[in-house]
Amino acid sequence: MQNMGMAQWEQVENSFSGQPMQTKLLSSSSGQRTQTKPLSSSSGQLTQTKCYSSSAKDLFEVYRSQPYRFPALVPADIQKVELLKGKWDKEGSQRRWTFVDDDCGTWEDKVEVINDQGMSITWTLLKGKVPQKLYSSLKVVQQFFARDNGCNATVTLVYKKTDPKGPKPDDYMDLLIRMLQAADEDLNCEQE
Repeated sequence: MQNMGMAQWEQVENSFSGQPMQTKLLSSSSGQRTQTKPLSSSSGQLTQTKCYSSSAKDLFEVYRSQPYRFPALVPADIQKVELLKGKWDKEGSQRRWTFVDDDCGTWEDKVEVINDQGMSITWTLLKGKVPQKLYSSLKVVQQFFARDNGCNATVTLVYKKTDPKGPKPDDYMDLLIRMLQAADEDLNCEQE
């Protein structure tokens, strides 16, 4: 698994579902991406790791307790984020995300796990007419790792398709990465 051209498929177990998967690590100048293909055609996992100049603690804090900031951070994608149940920074909280694009609609999610020591947050899609047409389940894990002059952030998107021939949620992963980039840029502006 040295470089993109020579990456080898390796059998692993999906840490979320326990299902066997095949995975390979791809590296580029913009970060690392893990390409994963399920041994079943209806479920899978997408993972991306990127470097950011903000501290791991600051980026984690945006996701942990300030998701209401995302409409200002990515106004072309997210119209509003509402707290439906619980508190922003607590496990079990439920949130509603209203997207600018009507094709995305409105989603509701639940924060399953907040790991303060490991700087990770896990949330699961509860409702969303548009994504639930394609996926019977979506789970996102975001984890932040300190490094010199910033952090690495890893986003893992675990999914189960309603139709094995349906698409992978690449567009959703792209949105999650845009959100991270916007939060990083905003934190850097605050520090200047």
